[in-house]
Amino acid sequence: MLLLVDKQLFTVLNDVTTAANMEIPERIWHLMAKALNKEAAPAEMEELTRLLEQDESIQQQFDLLSRIWREKGQGTDDEGNARKLILKINGK
Repeated sequence: MLLLVDKQLFTVLNDVTTAANMEIPERIWHLMAKALNKEAAPAEMEELTRLLEQDESIQQQFDLLSRIWREKGQGTDDEGNARKLILKINGK
């Protein structure tokens, strides 16, 4: 199975996550990436949904990542624009 992940996008999000002192386990990142790439199996989507319901901060990170992912799909792939969008979403 090939998993395509935009490392630049995850670097931007990781910067924000680190700045907020939030640690998200690697498994959740993996599930998020698969979900965004529409590669997640039904069982993986159920697992991600359960994990998101258990932790509001992880849900917020996934919502943020989803918004950035959609923006990127519309042609906004510049790291600087992504950083500005993240800061705007976080209200800073």
